[in-house]
Amino acid sequence: MEKGIERIKWTGEGQVAANLSIPNVKVTIKADQFVYFQVSEWADDTTKEEREKNIFWDFQTYKPRKSILETTRLANQKYGIKLPKKLCGPYSYYLEASIPNLKYSKKAGLALGGWCESKIIKSKWCNVIDGPDISNSNVFSYGETIHLNVDTEGLNGHKNLIVDIYRNNGEGGELIKVYTSVDVNDGEINIAISDTFTWFGKIKEIKDVEQFYIKVKNPITKKYISNSNDEIIHGRFLKIKKKIAPSFPKPPTNVTAFKVGEPEKYMKNAGHCNFKKIILYEDNEPITIFDEGKFNQQVSGKDRFITVKQIHYDFDKFNIRPDAKNTIDEITKFLLESPYLPVEIGSHTDCRGTDEYNDELSHKRAQTIVDSLVKSGVDIGRISAKGYGKTRLLHLGEHISDELHEQNRRTTLLFKVYGNNANPINIDIIAPSYSYSPRKKVKLKIPDQQFKACFKDDKHKHSLSKNVIENTQYSLNKITPYTSDIIEHPVFSIINSDFENHYVKYLRKFLFPKETINYGDITNDYYFYINSCAYYSDKTRPTIHIKTYPDVVWIGHFQYNYKSKADDNDDKKKEPYYFHDHAIELKNGISQEIKELTESLFGKLMVLIPGGWLTRDVFFPYVEKQSKFYDVGLHAIYDRALEKKEENLSLKGTEVDFIKTDNVTRYIVALVIYELVAIGIIIDLLMIYLTRGRSAEGRLVKIAKKVKKVSKYLKDAGAELVPPSIAVNTGMYYKTQSDNRLALIFEANLKADPIVAINFEEKFDLIQMLEAKKEPVKGEKPVNKKLEDNKKLLAEGLKAVGVKEIKGSITVVGELACEFNVKYNLLTNTYDIKDKLGNFINNSEATVVFKEQIIVTVILNGKYKNEFKFFGIETQVDGKFELKLNGAAALKTTFKHNKTDGLSMNKTLIFSGIKGTFTGSLKAKSRQLGELFDYSPNEGKPINFNLIEPHNINLGTIQFFNQPKKA
Repeated sequence: MEKGIERIKWTGEGQVAANLSIPNVKVTIKADQFVYFQVSEWADDTTKEEREKNIFWDFQTYKPRKSILETTRLANQKYGIKLPKKLCGPYSYYLEASIPNLKYSKKAGLALGGWCESKIIKSKWCNVIDGPDISNSNVFSYGETIHLNVDTEGLNGHKNLIVDIYRNNGEGGELIKVYTSVDVNDGEINIAISDTFTWFGKIKEIKDVEQFYIKVKNPITKKYISNSNDEIIHGRFLKIKKKIAPSFPKPPTNVTAFKVGEPEKYMKNAGHCNFKKIILYEDNEPITIFDEGKFNQQVSGKDRFITVKQIHYDFDKFNIRPDAKNTIDEITKFLLESPYLPVEIGSHTDCRGTDEYNDELSHKRAQTIVDSLVKSGVDIGRISAKGYGKTRLLHLGEHISDELHEQNRRTTLLFKVYGNNANPINIDIIAPSYSYSPRKKVKLKIPDQQFKACFKDDKHKHSLSKNVIENTQYSLNKITPYTSDIIEHPVFSIINSDFENHYVKYLRKFLFPKETINYGDITNDYYFYINSCAYYSDKTRPTIHIKTYPDVVWIGHFQYNYKSKADDNDDKKKEPYYFHDHAIELKNGISQEIKELTESLFGKLMVLIPGGWLTRDVFFPYVEKQSKFYDVGLHAIYDRALEKKEENLSLKGTEVDFIKTDNVTRYIVALVIYELVAIGIIIDLLMIYLTRGRSAEGRLVKIAKKVKKVSKYLKDAGAELVPPSIAVNTGMYYKTQSDNRLALIFEANLKADPIVAINFEEKFDLIQMLEAKKEPVKGEKPVNKKLEDNKKLLAEGLKAVGVKEIKGSITVVGELACEFNVKYNLLTNTYDIKDKLGNFINNSEATVVFKEQIIVTVILNGKYKNEFKFFGIETQVDGKFELKLNGAAALKTTFKHNKTDGLSMNKTLIFSGIKGTFTGSLKAKSRQLGELFDYSPNEGKPINFNLIEPHNINLGTIQFFNQPKKA
């Protein structure tokens, strides 16, 4: 008969770090706030009366179990616990609940940890353990035992911090000593340093009194830990005089007993308590995510390493040698064929050098291998780098051969599926919402399970029973048992029925999925417990962790001057341009919003405000008319009929129009359109209001002139600039890649027809242009002196023969159009650009250069003929010339993405300049004297010249999907 408490749980009150918690095993709470717990399950034989008895709550150390705080609560009362920042960190406590004095009573408990930002609070130098700070009043001698005390936050339980001792030399500090494996107990570092004698020999030009300070490094992050002022220098200053005290140097020691127990030793039965494979069915296609045959036969020795003897390193180096390339390729292929197994890349050194130096060198060697594997496509989420230094030597001894030293300098692989420290297999999938029917199911098959020789006690024996624990918004810590070799478990995403009304919250989770403290995870979590003696022996740790991501596709549309319908004035229309050709309703203009405003009480009162009639009757109608050039949409599609990984994105599902369903969104969009139209004249309207309507007619004229200023300028110049016609749509969604990994995709499609178009004609006098002093254009190259001299030569030559003017004209006709798709993959950090017009694409640099160009071509042919008499002699002068001008302009587009601004596009106008050649001649002859002269500038050869130098002009940046910036 079993009575009592079966399980306790977090009530949901108080803040919990979900990413550092394990369902039913450990809860990690945020510091300095109460988090509440209650009984969630009772043993089956517990009566109703017994369930109403008082509950005994016991807050304990983890190993060994020792009570810290005991209290009794009514059964229906919650129990709250709060951890100060000093006690937060890797250390785990234990919270236990029981019914006192109940026969056959069971107990239930949870490991409890605390989280806060890591900080150094204060530090001091003492002559006894945790004594008063005497750094200002005492000067030590080299060789004396000195006690260092450091108060911390968020570091309790660390066993491997690094304390660096620096000499204060006034030049940024000189590293003197490194102490590793430093413990943090009860939030404090307490070490007795007895080897200061060794510092003495490392200091050059030692002073009578030297000053020292410390830096504390976290070896996991490889960063120094700062204080509240973001300073990483602590313990200012330990003073030691130039004197050696008689003592025997000893290594520093931690002086406080560590409370966290050692992990259970690895136990593996070589018999039949194991499983061979785990197969995941995705879209009814089997994918083997665990395969014992891939690695088990290669296990070598007690440490379960595969030793890759072909990868070696030069002494004191960590780069990959050329002779290791084939081996690296083999490892890459092996890991890509087993894409889910968690693996550790470990590297080793030979026996020479200090422990501290070799630890760092071996870590660099391991990280170099990891970087190479990730670059080749291995998922970084399942591999880690570990440096073992010289702790696992194959050959011992200081005087061994160089060949044996090289064998010690090796890289190893460790599959982290054994024992109690096994890491779960992580799998990401896309799922519809809870309300979608039929519910999506995850299917797993575990064939050939054997448990005949399980070494566990009867109570903890492994068996065919497998548990799935859910951590979702509907089912926190819900356990579902399975006994067959096939598991089919329903899954769903975080999307709730409040999606339409609170879409900003969900959009925020998409853009910042790791901000779990303020916005919650973007995933629901499912933990599959499939345990055996051989693999994943700890029944409290999951074998597989499946995260379900929402199937939402966020879609935005923006169109300017893009007529999808013909109107009375212009029967030309363009084909609709939608995201993935999925027809969707867009909002045109802001007529409805202006109508609502003018018909409101505020609108009716506007006529009573000085100048108010002008806003209502003049400005609003103008804005309303201009805003019709803008079409905007903001939509989402979820609960989709999901596509397979190799198929195109499916947009068949539940569609939400946020502009139509949410007034706040509609008014925000209307405000954006309003600002786009009104920005150019808002200052003028403000001046009208400030003058209380005086000279209103004059102001209206000024506004009209301002609106027409650009078109008038072009008209005066003989140019017509055709306004651009642009359609942009963007999307953001998760998609399964060909290698079964999940990627967040930003996608943008842009169609501009035209993006730039011009029809230009200008008359000119060539001689005046040649003589004019050229003004420099922003972005031009320096003036070519030779070409400028040619221009002068040409003008002087023409004038010399009496030609004072040459009339001509330049015509420029052309347009640029584009249509392309760009995708940015946040998983692989790569772009994919596709263009429908055949422009030049460089995906590696994320650039597009349009092949369509605006072409400038001018061919000018002229003749000069004149007859006159000179002293009765009839003379005829004939001249001819040919002028050729040409130039071109193109657009370059560069795409960028960063976490702050999202996906953006920068446009640059590439202008070739205008180049020209001139050839000409002049002849004179008379009937009486024959040919008088024959003159050709530059000996009849073409004269090259530049009217405008080549240059580039930055046209600005366009944001496709602007991410909200952090506060």
